[in-house]
Amino acid sequence: MRENRCLCQPVTCHPHAPFSVGGQFVFEISYRGRAVQIWPSPQVFDDKFRQQVRAWQDAPDSPGRQAYLAWKARKVAQILGLPEEKLLRAVMLPSQQA
Repeated sequence: MRENRCLCQPVTCHPHAPFSVGGQFVFEISYRGRAVQIWPSPQVFDDKFRQQVRAWQDAPDSPGRQAYLAWKARKVAQILGLPEEKLLRAVMLPSQQA
């Protein structure tokens, strides 16, 4: 939690959100009784993405890790170059009015 404004809920999920190493990439944003769930495209965060991160993110320096870092730089460039509608999916959640 950050200044009583942000809450991390590791059980938040959506049937179309891609999986990450420790759960799913799902973000829920609420403000004044309105909420939206946002998740990245599963085509961007696919099996290869998860396999590469799992295998190389914390690995010691090696030719394999150097190849991963080059792959990661290309992946970042791909993500930054995608239009929003190809990168993110969203759905409004039912009103949370008290």
